[in-house]
Amino acid sequence: MTNLGYSSVPSQTNPDPNGGGYYSGGYNTQRHGSKNGGTIDAIQIESPRDVRFGENGRDIEVYAKDLATSMVQFFKIHYEK
Repeated sequence: MTNLGYSSVPSQTNPDPNGGGYYSGGYNTQRHGSKNGGTIDAIQIESPRDVRFGENGRDIEVYAKDLATSMVQFFKIHYEK
């Protein structure tokens, strides 16, 4: 998402929330992910209000397409062999 112009946490330029009031995502990903066994991986995506509701000139359709593009890239990097 950073490569598409979004401020993303975590990312190479912003590796942790650094006290920024972000959710850790720990419960959902630990409870439903495969870290401790199982075959289903889990991800959690938090999106800021302005992109969810089209505020401040943000377009939800553009954001959705960018998110989908980013997810496809992630799957290609981490799951294709």
